[in-house]
Amino acid sequence: MNESDHNYLQNPHDKFFKELFSEKEEATDFISQTFPAELVQKLNLETLELDNSSFVDKELKEHFSDLVYNCVYQDKIPLKITLLFEHKSYQPDSPIQFQLMRYMLRIWEQNISQKEKLTPIIPILIYHGKNEWKRRDLSQYFVEAGALDSSLIRFLPQFDYLLTDLTTYQDAEIKQIFKLISVQTGVLLMKKIFEKHLEDDLQKIFEAVNELLKTEKGKRIFQTLLLYLYYASKIEMEKIMETMSKISLEAQEETLSLGQRLELKGKLEGKLEGKLEERDLLVSTMLRNGLKPKDIAKFTGISLEIVKEIQQKMKN
Repeated sequence: MNESDHNYLQNPHDKFFKELFSEKEEATDFISQTFPAELVQKLNLETLELDNSSFVDKELKEHFSDLVYNCVYQDKIPLKITLLFEHKSYQPDSPIQFQLMRYMLRIWEQNISQKEKLTPIIPILIYHGKNEWKRRDLSQYFVEAGALDSSLIRFLPQFDYLLTDLTTYQDAEIKQIFKLISVQTGVLLMKKIFEKHLEDDLQKIFEAVNELLKTEKGKRIFQTLLLYLYYASKIEMEKIMETMSKISLEAQEETLSLGQRLELKGKLEGKLEGKLEERDLLVSTMLRNGLKPKDIAKFTGISLEIVKEIQQKMKN
């Protein structure tokens, strides 16, 4: 299993989102078509540059993945555009403002530690859950709606965020809004990934991928789309290959190539799993017979750390 496939297995939504929108052209298309027009006019998207930093801590990781871009506003103000992907299928109960505040504070704390001026941040939340996102003002979480007057509201943090709720987009609208086939197909797939009848829509989702397959970059993105579909849904590879064969010979061949890689990976995983079981059985047997971990490591060549891990599992 290569590292990319392993990451898809662990968190397909996170991996797909980052691979697709780490491409500057794809990020530019998404930003230019989802941001308010008056804001886009003030952004110099030619200066858009991926910042390899991530400001998602362990707690925030439960909610979303992030991609950070640096950009210039009105040709003089450097700012950060943060694409925050809510990768769960439902809206969290807690105020999203709490997560956003924690996230933005981490950026500003870095500014301070590096003795920099604070950087303006435009946070955009991308949501693809099963139900429409309900935007609520932070004050509504404190007491009954409308109970706080201006004298108290002034003490609450006030800031806004941009929201792209994919559940509110029609399929045809997505194809009209975005210029790039990669973004159209990716957004459609993100929107429908939790739907029960996703399998029935595959051909429509991928109907324009022949345009992608004309370039090496497009082929790479196509493989990314397929990996996301394979790992994030319950659709079997045979069904995916059947669908691609109806689209074009090129799509079928690219899918077959990925399918063969995944099949080989499965066989290797099976062999590795079998070997690991044999190793654990050997070590546990030797431990039960009174051998010390350091002696087992010496006799078998298995690292002392692994021997101690197996020993701890036996105690538990």
